[in-house]
Amino acid sequence: MRKKLLSLALLVMTGWAGVQAQLLWKISGKDLSAPSYVFGTNHLSPLSIKDRVAGLDDAMKSATQVCGEIEMAAMTDPAGMQRLQAAMTLPGGKTLKDVLPAADYAKADSVTTAIMGVGLALPQLAQLSPSALVTNLTTVLYVKRHPGFNPMEQLDTYFQTTAQAAGKKVRGLETLDFQIDVLFGGKTMERQAEELMCFVNNVEWNAEQTDSLSALYERQDIEGMIRLTEAKTNTACDPRPEDLDRLIYGRNADWLTKMPAIMAEGPTLFVVGAGHLGGARGVLALLKKAGYDVTPVSQPE
Repeated sequence: MRKKLLSLALLVMTGWAGVQAQLLWKISGKDLSAPSYVFGTNHLSPLSIKDRVAGLDDAMKSATQVCGEIEMAAMTDPAGMQRLQAAMTLPGGKTLKDVLPAADYAKADSVTTAIMGVGLALPQLAQLSPSALVTNLTTVLYVKRHPGFNPMEQLDTYFQTTAQAAGKKVRGLETLDFQIDVLFGGKTMERQAEELMCFVNNVEWNAEQTDSLSALYERQDIEGMIRLTEAKTNTACDPRPEDLDRLIYGRNADWLTKMPAIMAEGPTLFVVGAGHLGGARGVLALLKKAGYDVTPVSQPE
């Protein structure tokens, strides 16, 4: 089944990047006096992709404000960093040895050592929640497989700092606390542990899935990204519908309650994860349903 799914991913990459293979979209019509734009990002893609997206510079210049998922400055604020660290840490002084069966702990320790060069005896790792450890392992493994990628250069941060330097307003659709809760507060410890073992028992498969998702992003195939995210292996490792609702679709719907008022203030460049754009419940479809004209920007505006 896993090999079949990988073949599906390759098929998506080579043959399905068609109708909506685009990361930048113009939002116009309805009651807007000037168009706004939405650009999809990926945390594991190089900053250089911005130079290959037609019309992105012009969209940035025309915007009077940039709106991200959150204001990225909150991530580097000491108080924000402290809240994030607390959310990623097991409660009550527990360690992963306390929440994982002995055999699972030994396997997780072995995989962590292989990927990071240090094991779970290191306090900073031992105290991480299973979800936080998966996040760290995924990022470090991707960097090892793609040595030219710099995880410190993030598209979301780039657009906000560039906007600030130009005197433009920067804002977020969500608060940092809300996003922390979405990422690290929505799953039981049992489910987190199950997902950690899904990773450590299938390291190569997970790495290839991450590579496939990034390749689809590089092709600007947002619909392919959604298909890959929702693809099933018919095992406990599949994302649950409630997880997708919490992480993606519920947030999309919430953003649509805020975007009209933001756009009414002036031309806006929304910069959000590309996984939120495509699909029947994606931001683009919801904007169209709300009465806006939403068109791909294939040439500089």
